[in-house]
Amino acid sequence: MTLAIAFLVELPILAQVIGPMLGDDARFYRDIGARWLEDGSFYLPHQLAGPYVVTLQLDNVYPPTALALFVPSTFLPGLIWWMIPLGLTATVIASWRPAWWIWPFIALLIAWPKTISSVLWGNMDMWLVAGIAAGLRWGWPALLMTVKPSLIPFALVGFRHRSFWYGAMVIAVSAVLMWPLWAQYIVVMMNMTIPWDYSLGSMPVMLLPVAAWFGRSRHRAPKLVDLVSTAKSGQTRRDSTGIQDPRRVGRAIT
Repeated sequence: MTLAIAFLVELPILAQVIGPMLGDDARFYRDIGARWLEDGSFYLPHQLAGPYVVTLQLDNVYPPTALALFVPSTFLPGLIWWMIPLGLTATVIASWRPAWWIWPFIALLIAWPKTISSVLWGNMDMWLVAGIAAGLRWGWPALLMTVKPSLIPFALVGFRHRSFWYGAMVIAVSAVLMWPLWAQYIVVMMNMTIPWDYSLGSMPVMLLPVAAWFGRSRHRAPKLVDLVSTAKSGQTRRDSTGIQDPRRVGRAIT
């Protein structure tokens, strides 16, 4: 209850602070995608020319894999940028039916200021959280973490699935095909100066799906296929008892 109150108090405060800049990160990503489609430039000239201090919402420090998100955002409705990651995260977490004792931790992570501000800004962290949640379920979506190398250890949540390794091979092949951009990315990384704690505030946000998975219910609701299989096996057992079908008896008499 206390966390819920804190969340309700915190949300309007952050919205007021961000104010007219709501969704600025989403627009920044869209502009990068549009620029690449227009002239093929993914990084700014000063990033490739020499040392620079990273300026937020100006300098692109994302690897070429981010184009998989940036380019579609240029022609899809703006709300899709929020609906897909938030909806996917909520759906996966709900499917785990987390136990009651983990919910205080989940609530605490949701109330974390960076969690709320990421949604208000339209920040990449929304997609990364969705990648972790879906990666815990299906494997390969965890590779979305390659978009932000500082958080790439979280990609390991999907390594148990074969699809994760297939996806890794696809990324490796795409890196070869897009080597010129990757070469530029290496230069950009070597030239930049950025605070060491740049991604530190995102760590608790990334733990949200991990906490829900850790507290998941061990007994899942039965699937429709399981119910049909159970019904068929029950019918087989009834037939094995020797009880005849009345319709068969009737045909035998006639």
